[in-house]
Amino acid sequence: MLFNHRLWLLGFAIFILSNLTGSLIQIASLPVVILAPLGAVSLLWNAFFARLLLGDVFSPWMIIGTILIAGGAILIAVFGVVPEPTHSLDDLLELFRRPVFVIYFSMLGTSVFFFLVAVCQFFLVGGT
Repeated sequence: MLFNHRLWLLGFAIFILSNLTGSLIQIASLPVVILAPLGAVSLLWNAFFARLLLGDVFSPWMIIGTILIAGGAILIAVFGVVPEPTHSLDDLLELFRRPVFVIYFSMLGTSVFFFLVAVCQFFLVGGT
């Protein structure tokens, strides 16, 4: 099983740690509109290094997907920055109390919870 390989676990731990700390630093210094394309570009680097280091096949669909991801990241970076007023804590609390946000966040949290339960059950039961 993949989880038994120490090198894989070390690489996964480094990946998670760097993403968590990197995200905290990035969120503090860059607007979210710029961070989204950076996340998309990380997918492009993953595909590139998977081909370079692991010899993964780079199919025509992957090339098309890579071009679409890169194009979307460029479009978001160029046209996504819109000036917004800074919100105070009271403004944010008022926005979080809106029924639409409460319903959306409740549905999102519920779906993530059930997804995590299904994944845990799959691994504990020993799915194929």
